[in-house]
Amino acid sequence: PFGSIPRPRIPKGWHAHHLVEKRFWRQLGFSSAEEGMDKILAAMIPDGIHLGEITPQLRRLIPNTETATLQEIWDAHKQVYSQYEWGEDWLDAIWKEYFAGKDVVR
Repeated sequence: PFGSIPRPRIPKGWHAHHLVEKRFWRQLGFSSAEEGMDKILAAMIPDGIHLGEITPQLRRLIPNTETATLQEIWDAHKQVYSQYEWGEDWLDAIWKEYFAGKDVVR
């Protein structure tokens, strides 16, 4: 989870990245934005990939946070992460944690 990544140890040029954007905390079932921010799974990635590639792509695919469905959230993350060699590992993790057993088609 994002909250367990020790901030002073994040190397320069790297970011802690929420594997599902924290703006979807409601759809993921968290009771508050703060809880979502703290508990959503995260990984360390270079800031250029985080802010320069992944986040802009996800925001283009899902511009409206409030109306996004779990299926749309899954599909967008799948489309973006599948471009990266480590993407399948991330997709497996977020599928198991947030989408499996719900009305979402893998």
